Order: sequence, then C-alpha cells, then structure tokens
Amino acid sequence: MKGSSSSALTHRLTIAFLILLIHAATGIADEEVVCEKPAGKSPSEPLPTDESVLSQEEEAPSPGRTDDGGRWMVRQTPPRTDDKEDRVSTEPPKFCLSGRKYWDKNQNGERDPEEGDLSGWTITVDGESTTWWTATNIHGYWKICNLSAGTYYISERPPRGEIGWISSRRPAKVTITDRSIKDLNSGNYRALHDEPRQYEQFCESQLVTGSGYLDVKNSVLDKKLAMDYQNKIFGEGDIGLESAQVYSQEPNKLRRPIPNCSDPNGTTMQRLNFFDNTKVVYEGETPLVGSRSIRSIERYGGIGADIHENFSVRRMEADQTVFLGTTSNSTIRRTVGSNTQNSFEGMWGTDSRLHKIFYKDIKRRERFSGDFEVLRELKFHENPTAEEGRCPCGGVDC
Repeated sequence: MKGSSSSALTHRLTIAFLILLIHAATGIADEEVVCEKPAGKSPSEPLPTDESVLSQEEEAPSPGRTDDGGRWMVRQTPPRTDDKEDRVSTEPPKFCLSGRKYWDKNQNGERDPEEGDLSGWTITVDGESTTWWTATNIHGYWKICNLSAGTYYISERPPRGEIGWISSRRPAKVTITDRSIKDLNSGNYRALHDEPRQYEQFCESQLVTGSGYLDVKNSVLDKKLAMDYQNKIFGEGDIGLESAQVYSQEPNKLRRPIPNCSDPNGTTMQRLNFFDNTKVVYEGETPLVGSRSIRSIERYGGIGADIHENFSVRRMEADQTVFLGTTSNSTIRRTVGSNTQNSFEGMWGTDSRLHKIFYKDIKRRERFSGDFEVLRELKFHENPTAEEGRCPCGGVDC
C-alpha cells in the first residue's frame, strides 16, 4: 500500500512537471507572460494594474481569469507602427534667412542700445531662379523661409520718399548648407544730416531801444544740418529791436509757432532745427542797412534752397520770421521758410532760389523802392519720392 502510494505520487509529479514544461513552451511561443497571483487574494479578484505607466500606443491589459493554481496570463500586444513614420521623405530640407535693420547713428556697424529700429524697409533675397521679398516690422525684424540649400544675394530698399541712406553694415551674399541663418543684421545712417547723438543748442533773446548807432551780426553754420544762416544790421537813428533766435540739432527740444493759413489760429506749433524772429522799428536820416539769408546746402545733404533779404530804409516797421527743419524727427522736415510783415520807406527786396544740379532751378526776385507795406510768406519744401531701381541693361543678356 505504501509502495502504491509512493508510485502514485511520483506519477502525479511527473505529470505536473510535464504540464509546466508545456505551459512554459506555449508562453514563449505566444509571447505570454505568466504571473503568480499574490497571496491573500481570492481567485476572482484581478491583479491591480497601473495605467499611468502605459504608453499612448498601448492598451491596458484585461486581467482575464485565474486557473486552479491561482495563475493568470496577459498576452503582450506588439507595438503598432505608423506608416507615415516608416515613410522616408524624398523632398530636400527647407531653411530660413532672418535679420534686423537698425539706425546706426554713430556709424560703427553695430547696434547700440540707444539706436532704434528701421521699419518698412523692403528686403529682397535673390536665388538662382526665384526672388523672395518681405518688409521689416516695427522692430526692424524680417524673415524669409522655404529656402533650399544654395547661395542667395540680399538687397534692401528704404520706404518710399526716403533718400540719402547709407549702409554701414549689410550682408550681401550668404550660402545655406545644412541649417537656417539668423542674425543677418544690417545698419544704415544718414551721413549728411543724421540726428547727432548729442545736441547743441544756441539761444538768444534781446530787447533794445534807444537812439544812436547800431551794428548787429549773427552767423550760424552747421554742416550736420546743412544750414548756413547770416543776419546783419547797422545804422544810426531811433531804433527799437526785439529779437529771439534759437537753434537746435534736436527738434524735440525746439517747438515754435509757424504761420499756417489753414490753421484757425494762424499758426501751428512745429518741431524745428532753427527758428528766428525779429521785430524792428526804426526811423532816422541815416538809412538802416541790413541783410539776412538762410541756405540749405545741397552738398551737405540739404535741399539746395537759398533765401536772401536786403534792405536800406529810413523808416521801417517789420516782423520777420525765418525757420528751418532738416532732420527726420522735425515736423516740417526738409523745409526752408521765411515769413515777413513789413512797412517801410526806402528799398527792400529778396532773392530766392531752389537749385538741383542738372535738372531743377527755381528763382524768384522782388524789389520795392519807395513807401510800401508788404505781407509775404515764402518757403521751400522737398518731399522726394523714391523711384524703383532699374537694371542698366534690362532686357539684355548681360
């Protein structure tokens, strides 16, 4: 009986071992994982799973059922593949070019903290067969994309109506190999009439009344503003003189009323580079002689305008104004003006001219001799319009 019991036990162990081998072989072949059920759990309770560690591509396994030995099985699902990821792109990669335009006032080729940006500039990128263009935004930034590897030529154009810009730093040619190119920054300045980083200001105010000899002379020459102003008066007699002269390279520092017939008040406050107002009352046997002139010198970047006034009078009451706006932050940029209210006995006249070499010459002359009253306003204003650049050999293979 005992031998029979031992033989039966051996037989059962052999069968159990074979069953384990069969299950192990089946699990390997079917990519199954065999887990032992934790002790203390009833056969009907599934094994807890942590879905937070599952990837988005996998599904949470179903616990299924346990067998008589308290074991349960989960079939591992092979990860899914995306056809789009397996597809190899045959298109060449695309790249971008970008940069920033700034006002290089000190002309050092670098953007300093106090130097502003240039908006509205047209940036053109020329490739072998295609041309791209864009405009700089309010921060001077531009960007052109969808470019293939190769060599490109970069050019720029200021907004319409602005001339006289000079480049201090500009990348003219770039080659893209395997990546986009940034920081293609470029600076521009206006060498002849750019606003200086520091301004000088000349002020004068005087009130004179008396009888005797008078000799007054004022002269202001500023090549940065392309301005030359001269004023001379001398004579002997009874005279009253009230004069105010100011001069500033920074228009924001100088605001004065300028005659304006379209304004209900008759004048409009303007930001200026130069302003002079003189009131004269004179009477005497010896003539009061004077001359006054203001020039915007073309070779220094001005508009090439001249206004000259001359007089020789025995009696005179005059209220005369001269003004000039040159730099870009002046409200009447590129303007030379004069305004006169005059009552006199003697000779008074003006010579005015606007000259552009080879293509423009405007002249005006007036002379009065006797007893007159004159109310006159004269000013020269230039608002140039930029023209499209033309190839000198357009339509010709060159």
